[in-house]
Amino acid sequence: MEAKENAASLIELGNARFDKYKQTRELQFKVNIALWTLIVLVGSRSELTFGLSSMTDYLFFGLIVLVVVLGHYFFWLKPLSESMARDNARALDLHKQAENIINNTSDKPERSLEEIKNCYRTMNLFLSGITLILLVLLGIFLAL
Repeated sequence: MEAKENAASLIELGNARFDKYKQTRELQFKVNIALWTLIVLVGSRSELTFGLSSMTDYLFFGLIVLVVVLGHYFFWLKPLSESMARDNARALDLHKQAENIINNTSDKPERSLEEIKNCYRTMNLFLSGITLILLVLLGIFLAL
């Protein structure tokens, strides 16, 4: 296989990884929006049926908030972001390999998998924070 064909193959593989990354990111966005919408809908519909008046109600609500936020982070955001980080890093690596074949250089990839994962950790904390804020607002709304 010629260098040109090899580079084209690597670019196609890299593009396939980027497409998988984009699909995963879109799925994550849609599920986060659905979760946040569900929280808001529960809050708007539960005003008449639920209320936080006793310490037991507050503790139960706090437990639910903790389960939802930690579940959202550890069972949804973290696995998806690790998948996106792998796809992103591999795509960058494949594109860099293709560039190295064309230019006859041997540079390392610009961003490592760990650097990409660190970026996603920050984003996951932000998204979990939004979930937490919505749930706290729901609690305040129910307590009134």
